[in-house]
Amino acid sequence: MYKIGIIGDKEEISCFKALGVVTYGAKDVEEASSMLSKACDENFGIIFISEGFAKNLDEQISSVEMPIIIEIPDKKGITGFGIEKLRRTVEKAVGTNILSKKGE
Repeated sequence: MYKIGIIGDKEEISCFKALGVVTYGAKDVEEASSMLSKACDENFGIIFISEGFAKNLDEQISSVEMPIIIEIPDKKGITGFGIEKLRRTVEKAVGTNILSKKGE
C-alpha cells in the first residue's frame, strides 16, 4: 500500500500527522529538495509540497514520474504556481484546457 507524504514548513504541516500523512518539515529549499529525493525513493503514491518550495524545485519535480507530486498553498497563500502547473498537465493529457472558465 502506498503512503502519502507532505513537504513544507514544519509548523504548517504538523497537523497532517493526525491524518496519517508522513510529514517532512523543511527549513529551506535545499532541505526540501533532499527530503523530496528521500521520499521519492520510498513507497509513496502521493507527495504534497508547499508552493513556496515547489516553485524552486520545479526541475526536480518535473523529472519525477512516480510518486504523484501535488503543489499546495503555504502560509503565504495561493501563488497560482500549483494551479498553473495542474492546468498545463491536464491540457497536455486531454489536449485542451478544460479548467478555464468560459471565454478565458
